Amino acid sequence: MTVAIVLAGVVLVIAALYFLRLRKGIRTQEARIGAKLAPIAAALQAGKEPDAKAIANAAADPESRNSLWVGLAKEGRDDLFPDQYKTQESFAESDLAYWLGHPNELTTPPDIMELINTVPVDSGTGLGEVNYFVFRFRVKPPHWASDRGWMAGVSGPYLRDSDAPPAKPPGTWSELEGLGDRSPEELVAFFHRRAADSTNYAQWVQMMTGYLEGSKSPQNNKKDNKNV
Repeated sequence: MTVAIVLAGVVLVIAALYFLRLRKGIRTQEARIGAKLAPIAAALQAGKEPDAKAIANAAADPESRNSLWVGLAKEGRDDLFPDQYKTQESFAESDLAYWLGHPNELTTPPDIMELINTVPVDSGTGLGEVNYFVFRFRVKPPHWASDRGWMAGVSGPYLRDSDAPPAKPPGTWSELEGLGDRSPEELVAFFHRRAADSTNYAQWVQMMTGYLEGSKSPQNNKKDNKNV
């Protein structure tokens, strides 16, 4: 009985330490991104034009890129977002970099990320085929994962032939496995099956369906014709 109580106490202490470390890691990641976005947000809130270099730096950094786009869009100033990063590939890179920077993963975004393949998958919904982007990435010493060399991860799904904004795709994932352990197609098939069974996937499908229906509405068509 006494042994069981002691063991239970040890488990509770370990769990408490884990969650404290997790919360600290999340705050660290938020601080990294916030440091890049704070000057931009402050300028917008003051009714001023943000520094162009600050925007360029935040957009160039994969970890902060999507947060920048969302922040600018909320302020109605997504026109300030650099055109070169308004692509699915760039949004996918940012989503995976943010995911990898989580304290449960690498705790920091990779030092190097490269797109290696785009894999189409049947969504199993009215959206038809969707895209997953497969990246290779690595970290430099003294990071604990530096000896793993190139690792692989995926980001998706994304609508094909669409300029839909980033919307937290539910299939972004990596098991930090070595590049080549599985083919890009095998990786995507595995993570898509996992995503498709989740509530987040159903919500993403609903969101993207609404986006497509909205972009094809007569009101938006009139607006587009007016702007031509």
